[in-house]
Amino acid sequence: MLWLAVTAGAVQATYHHRPSDVLGSTLLACACYSLAARLLPPAAAPDVTRRPRALPAIALALSAAGALVAGARDDSVTQSLVFAAAAFLCAALFWFTTAEGPAQTAWRTRPALG
Repeated sequence: MLWLAVTAGAVQATYHHRPSDVLGSTLLACACYSLAARLLPPAAAPDVTRRPRALPAIALALSAAGALVAGARDDSVTQSLVFAAAAFLCAALFWFTTAEGPAQTAWRTRPALG
């Protein structure tokens, strides 16, 4: 998430892409991930490793800080905040798409045929 937020903020701050470009590419990547997760068979893992509860909060905080730093410009505070907000939104979309929760697990399970 940190890499995505920093990259999204940096390409906007250097005027290589607009906020809609980074949000669109993130949505496309999330859609491809969701489709692959739906169509591919689940990995057989009898012992599921649980993530620490604080990890998502720390990752989102680091992503917000990275987006703010990478999207910063000297000429406009408003543009910097818009770039940082778009970059953080990309990281949040990525996290919500790839987070393994009950809703994602239920969505991925297929009904038995027969």
